[in-house]
Amino acid sequence: MDPAPSANGRRVGAAVIDFLIVLVAFVLWGIAFGDSHAGSGNASVNVTGFPAVAFFVLALLYFAITETATGGTPGKWMLGVEVVRVDGSRVGFGRSLGRNVLRVVDWLPVGYIVGLISMVVTDDSQRIGDLAAKTTVRRRAARR
Repeated sequence: MDPAPSANGRRVGAAVIDFLIVLVAFVLWGIAFGDSHAGSGNASVNVTGFPAVAFFVLALLYFAITETATGGTPGKWMLGVEVVRVDGSRVGFGRSLGRNVLRVVDWLPVGYIVGLISMVVTDDSQRIGDLAAKTTVRRRAARR
């Protein structure tokens, strides 16, 4: 399956939108459960220990649940792309969870470099998580 060339740009834009959604959630989580200095002129949030692990799990579930239920995250839906299995069928929870756990590898060493390189060198523009889960991101087909 060869994704449309414009799918990669949309995918990167969707990742930025989803990152911002998760970032806002992290700040709110940190204010609620972490050590926040937002009111002291030093706008910082420190989330460690159990709250950090809980947030990571919730962020992971954000991706896995939305991709399983709707084929994409809010960012993907806004920009018209979806996650599917390489055969074009719907992605299940296990595959979505697996592809998203491997986001950690895609971020190495910094700034999603491994994920971007993987997308450039694979035929179906797949990042490491996609390769492991046998999924891909493509432009969403028009619904009738």
